[in-house]
Amino acid sequence: MEYRNLLYEVKKKIAYITLNRPKMLNAFNLEMKQELEDAISYAEKDDIWGAIITGSGRAFSTGTDISEFPETVEESRKVTAYSQRLFNRVENLGKPVIAAVNGFALGGGLELALACDIRVASENAKLGFPEVKVSAIPCYGGTQRLTRLIGAGLAKEMIYTGDMVSAEKALEIGIVNHVVPAGNELLKAEEIMQKILCNAPMAVAYAKLCINRGPETGLEYAQDLEQNLVSMLVATHDLKEGSRAFLEKRVPVYLNK
Repeated sequence: MEYRNLLYEVKKKIAYITLNRPKMLNAFNLEMKQELEDAISYAEKDDIWGAIITGSGRAFSTGTDISEFPETVEESRKVTAYSQRLFNRVENLGKPVIAAVNGFALGGGLELALACDIRVASENAKLGFPEVKVSAIPCYGGTQRLTRLIGAGLAKEMIYTGDMVSAEKALEIGIVNHVVPAGNELLKAEEIMQKILCNAPMAVAYAKLCINRGPETGLEYAQDLEQNLVSMLVATHDLKEGSRAFLEKRVPVYLNK
């Protein structure tokens, strides 16, 4: 696909979405958000089994382009609601999404990374929510996703101080899954994705749905969801193929059906 602010390409059932405003450290303007929304729509419909999001140049993304900060209450509500819906679509994409975090992931950039399922960071990455330094707060889901990921105490310290954390600190407190030498973050993301793609895509999608929905519901409802989804898998080609392959001691061939 041809975009002005990002790149979208598909290779071996993986959609690669690259934020591409390197001179602006991939800060989000409205056009980039709209292009990201379009790219996510393609990822939903394309015959892909996973997506990797990264940034070009020195940053994953430094968040919202400050030149486009809303000036009125009504405009702020509109921009925030749209951005929250967009990042929710990333989080709820029915396919695994990995963030390959190169360099800075700040503000909305970190919020996008948190909306992904797995995060791989380069060793020189810096992550943080500096919004309070300009009298704002993370508002694209960041206060909620960070708290659910690392707990209220650590989330409050990061958000209240506005301090950036190193990649190693982010790994220590659970924001990222892996830290790799600079330049290898995409390779590591691909390595993890290839492991995921060896498995039945519907099973991965249903597991993701259970994990995402569970914390928002009671245990009983979450377990009912597990029952319903695994029961739906029983009738699929892929579950039958996986069972046969296990018994026949061979690699299964999944068809996503």
